[in-house]
Amino acid sequence: MKHGWEYKQIMDVGKVVTGSTPPTSDKQNYSSNDVCFVKPSDIGQDGITDIQETEFHISEYAYNNTNRKLPKGSVLVTCIGIIGKVGILTKEATCNQQINAVIPNSAIMPRYLAYCIKSIRKALQDKANAPVVPILNKGQFSSFQIPVPPLPVQQQICSLLDKLSRVIEAKKEQLKELDNLAQAIFYDMFGDPITNDKGWDVMTIGEVCKSKNSIIRANNYFDDSDTIDYIDISSIDNTLNIIISTSSFVFSEAPSRAQQKVEKDDLLISLVRPNLKNIALVSDSKTTTVASSGFCVLRASLVSPYYLKYLVITKEFTEYLCKRVCGISYPAVKEVDIKGSPIVVPPLLLQQAFAEKVEAIERQKELINQSIREVQTLFDSRMDYWFSD
Repeated sequence: MKHGWEYKQIMDVGKVVTGSTPPTSDKQNYSSNDVCFVKPSDIGQDGITDIQETEFHISEYAYNNTNRKLPKGSVLVTCIGIIGKVGILTKEATCNQQINAVIPNSAIMPRYLAYCIKSIRKALQDKANAPVVPILNKGQFSSFQIPVPPLPVQQQICSLLDKLSRVIEAKKEQLKELDNLAQAIFYDMFGDPITNDKGWDVMTIGEVCKSKNSIIRANNYFDDSDTIDYIDISSIDNTLNIIISTSSFVFSEAPSRAQQKVEKDDLLISLVRPNLKNIALVSDSKTTTVASSGFCVLRASLVSPYYLKYLVITKEFTEYLCKRVCGISYPAVKEVDIKGSPIVVPPLLLQQAFAEKVEAIERQKELINQSIREVQTLFDSRMDYWFSD
């Protein structure tokens, strides 16, 4: 333990409150939008979310009748479903039963507490006791121990982590702007892909791509002792539509879904939950890259891979796929749904002109993404130094 630091349970550094939902049977509870009502969807996956506004609200009447009033500075943690998302209230509010809130006492800064809890997210997830819908109850959550240094040290830690977080967020905003630019160029050059207002030829995706037989099955190519670079759904950043990581496996120990040997410029489209847009082009030339069977792999032949990528990430194409989803607990589309989709096919020279513009944008994105990874590595190392045993 570092000099002057103590280990305390979460319950010892603040009051732990489990949220609740005001009954819908009493219409006065929702007669006006007076008070923010926080749900897990209001808290981001990454970093610490400063909760300034929420999708849902309750009335002042409902708020006055609850014993779960949460002051500004309360730290909110999701404890049902997705475990360990963390946010801080920037104003008075309340929350639903999927969230445990901590109202910090004078021994700990809210932001320091939030970083502490973020650092034990994996442990929180491991403690959750339900295999289908993970649940971490109030008692389990409250008993977790965290390191508590003197307040001046807490301030120093938060100051540095906040600076690194702001750098990462600023760079992510740059990536979003570049994505928006690429999409704007797409619509400017090709028009609406559904209405086909420019009168381009129409073909199906299957017709403009090579057959599935061109995608080699991994077990027909790799020996058990070979090392592969595996891409699964979590490898993709679905806001930027790029592959942000791969996992290295000896092939004999790789996940059973590691089945599709992919190449540079292959387009990967997740078959599960198409509304999430887990879509990306393979950008490297490695011969060891293998994609999950959860992807539809498109190897463009009669169209530019970049044109195809930016077409399938349009909202119009996403809506097309969402109408063909089957299943409730595991909503998915079939490859035939994707390959059977009609698409407009502009002249190849125009597609290539688009590809040249987008390739330059993609190169900028990769440089920024590399910078993000470097700052994230520094952030993670600082988190490990301060919060690990």
